[in-house]
Amino acid sequence: LAAFSGARLRASTSLELLALAAWLRHDVSRACAIRPVLDARRDRVHTARIELVADRVKVAVAPAAIAIRDCLRATASDEIVLLAPTLDPGLFAPARVQAIPPINAGDLFHAALACDDIAAECLEPLYLMGTYAE
Repeated sequence: LAAFSGARLRASTSLELLALAAWLRHDVSRACAIRPVLDARRDRVHTARIELVADRVKVAVAPAAIAIRDCLRATASDEIVLLAPTLDPGLFAPARVQAIPPINAGDLFHAALACDDIAAECLEPLYLMGTYAE
């Protein structure tokens, strides 16, 4: 649509959307950073550190697919870990773990979701599996 109609195109990651849902639905303090953790299989996870800065969702540490042990090392004490249901919460002790909250379609349009304007020809999916090539 953007290529043919001139519609403005905006992008954000699903990890940002998950963090926003946690602040909206889990009564998580806005001062807490959120670390969504999705199962990437083979003892790896997709994760990023997401913060709320001046009422805007901000990626503080870029999304990546990393080993579970590296995710644990990267998790700070001020973070809430949003854990996918396919992952064992015991693997993430002593981190503060919560289940991934439900997401509503309206969340995509929430003022706090700091979507970036992007040209249609520059839009590429964020392919985290590329970090498996280490």
